[in-house]
Parts: sequence; C-alpha cells; structure tokens
Amino acid sequence: VSSPMKKYALMLLCTPSVSALTLSPLRAASVGRFSSAPTLLFKGSSKSLKVPPSQEPPDTDDGSFGKSLRRLQASPARAAMAATYVAALTYVFSGAAPQGAPDETLQIITECLDPASYLPTTSVSLFYVIFNSLGVMPALYAAVLLPGASDQAPVPPQTIVGSFAFGYGALGPYLALRRPRPDPVALSDLGFWGKLTENKVFAVAMVLSALSLGSKLFLIEDWASAIATYSQLFDAFGLVNVSSFDLLVLQLFFFEPAREDMRRRGWWASPGENPTAEQIVRLSAFCAVPVLGPAAYVLARPSLED
Repeated sequence: VSSPMKKYALMLLCTPSVSALTLSPLRAASVGRFSSAPTLLFKGSSKSLKVPPSQEPPDTDDGSFGKSLRRLQASPARAAMAATYVAALTYVFSGAAPQGAPDETLQIITECLDPASYLPTTSVSLFYVIFNSLGVMPALYAAVLLPGASDQAPVPPQTIVGSFAFGYGALGPYLALRRPRPDPVALSDLGFWGKLTENKVFAVAMVLSALSLGSKLFLIEDWASAIATYSQLFDAFGLVNVSSFDLLVLQLFFFEPAREDMRRRGWWASPGENPTAEQIVRLSAFCAVPVLGPAAYVLARPSLED
C-alpha cells in the first residue's frame, strides 16, 4: 500500500479515539453561567463525574458591636430597649431622680425585706409589692434567656445575675444587643442554672410568689390612702421612684425574649412565617398581667427535649 494510503487509514483509525473524549457543549456553557463543574462524557456511557456541592457559609455574626447596632436598626423592639436604657441612665445620673434621706431609704428597704412586718396600713404597702416583684422578674427573665445564652456577644449573659440587684440597669444591654437564638435547644446542653429554671418546681415557686405578692393588694382596704402614701414616697425617694420605673420596663419588654423562647419550643411561627392569631393572643395573655403572667408562661410552656 502506498504511503499516502497508509496515512489515510491511520487517520481513520485514530479519529474515534480522539472524539471519544470530548467536552459536552451544553455543559461547557453552564460552567460560566452557573459555576457547575464540567463533565467528561465518554462514548457509549451516560455517566458523568460530579463535584460535591460546597458547604453553606458559616455564620458571619461575630458578636461585634457593629453587628449588634445593625440588629437594633432592624428591630423596633431592640431599638426601644436601647433607647430606654440610655434614657434611664440619663435620668438617674443627671440628678433628675429624687434622692431621699439615706437613713429613711434604708428603713424602707428593711420594711420591704421583712414579710412578717407587712400590714396593709403601712406606708410601704404598695411599694412592698413592687419592691419584692423585682426579685421575681429577673428570675423569670433568666428562665427565658438562659436557653439561648450560649456563645453570646458582645454583652455576656452573666449580666442576667446583675439584674437581681440592679434590674434593667444590668439587664438592658444584654436584652438589646444579644444574638437571636430561636432554634430548639436540648435540655442536656444547658448549664446548672438553665436546667434549674427549666424545672417545673421552679416554675411553681414563681407562680406562688407572684400570687402571694398579688394577694397583699387585696388586703388593702383604703386604696385612696395607700395611693396617696405611695405617691409621696415616689416623689421623695429615688429607691421608690426608680424601682417603680424598673418594674414597669421589665414587664413591658418581657414579650420579646418570651416570643423567642416560644419559637424554640414550637409555640411561635418559624423565622420568615407570620404568627397565627392564636399565637398572638397567647403571647399577649401571658404578658398582660404584671409578674403573674410571665410566671404563668414559665409554668405552662412546653419542656425542652433532652
């Protein structure tokens, strides 16, 4: 056979080998548009080599103040918490709040800490209930905040402890700047105090404490005199004045962490979904009655799964 014929025959034999390994035009077009990996199509086979998808990007919320401030802009409730905290600090440290004599202030505290000395006719009858309610509300806040206290920043969850002494003055920054934690949490993942507040014995104790304080209001016979006396104390003593505002603020803002706690327990709509009328009514009912309502929620809420 002549040399040209040999070359032509060799070309025909090699052509299938070259065309057996080609880039599919359709798949090649998708590389640029969809960033999918090119596939090698082998002659006589429909199988393709696929690259596994990349993992989802990690949470970029590093707990910085910048992230927290942007969270305030996106949440009217969080913004109101921050504004209230700044206003409270300004009110207290600017001297606008009444001071009162130190010895008389100490006497009021002593009377409020002694349940045996309580009488409906005493000058602190109304403030006694307010003062001691400030020992119950921080415990109820701890019950709804501790399940979501893991890896919180920029304000540490230890400020919850300070709320027992300083109320919203210690709790305010944490409430306003904390990271949302609506996902379900296992009971075994909680620490000692978190597990304690999940115990129904704790919840019953909170309800009984709230009922005990509320019952003292029904013992007051002369409400006009009790209100007049409380008004005098409110105008004269910073302890009475600031504590009254403190309890009001803690009660008003309880709905926000309670709503998040409801979501992690299946009592509130998932993120991106609208709550039902039943869910809204339930949250409103638990937040309508001061102290007793939040205590009833802690008792009635579904338990975390272990």
